[in-house]
Amino acid sequence: MKKIIGLLIVSFGLIMFSAPTVFAASGASLFKANCSMCHAINGQGGKMAPNLSHIGSKMSLSALEAKIPTMPGKAGLPKSTVDSIANYLESLK
Repeated sequence: MKKIIGLLIVSFGLIMFSAPTVFAASGASLFKANCSMCHAINGQGGKMAPNLSHIGSKMSLSALEAKIPTMPGKAGLPKSTVDSIANYLESLK
């Protein structure tokens, strides 16, 4: 019984600590598909809007989640897409 409880605790911990990484990984591809035509990261992408290479050191996750839907053409993005992109951008420190 103790082994099962220990395994559950470890599994839960791995899920909790790896979730942002998963969001960030999928967020990178979603950023590329939805944002890179205007914004650049590390020299890759558009030049019509601010470079976001270090945006995670300037804006919080909640600020990014609020900002993304205000971008031109982004009001209809699903919340899951916004969350993934925001997690990715927040990881860029």
